[in-house]
Amino acid sequence: MASKLDTGSVHENPTYGTVFKELGQSAKELFQNEIHLMTAEIKQTATKFSRHSAQAALFGGLLALSTFPFLAFAIIGLGELLDGRYWLSSLIVAVVCAAIGGVMTYRTYQKMKEDDLSLPYTKSTLDREVHVVQSRINDLKKAAKGGRHEINSYHH
Repeated sequence: MASKLDTGSVHENPTYGTVFKELGQSAKELFQNEIHLMTAEIKQTATKFSRHSAQAALFGGLLALSTFPFLAFAIIGLGELLDGRYWLSSLIVAVVCAAIGGVMTYRTYQKMKEDDLSLPYTKSTLDREVHVVQSRINDLKKAAKGGRHEINSYHH
């Protein structure tokens, strides 16, 4: 397929207006295509993620249910080793489970406190853009008051 700026077209020397119009249309089409692609990818990813999340929840539930028979086995087995003192075996198993759970919970809590959840990159970008806009507004105010002040150009 020939491009719109092909030299064999009706306009041998297209005007600047035509070139800019075609470039604008191409940019618009590119942007729209990228938006459609991104939307399709997000939908596909969300579908996969929801399916995997449901599977993880189901299998995690089965795993959680398996702990009860295992704990009963540990209590009964330890009770037999302790000459029928099942109360003591229950206490030992409970203390071990509480100690492991407590330590792991504390470690996870400490990691959560250390994580920076403030979206630092987004905040930095927004701060930079706000600064640029404020500078432009100040330049426009100066230009309006002074009449012939030059407006700074910003290249980021």
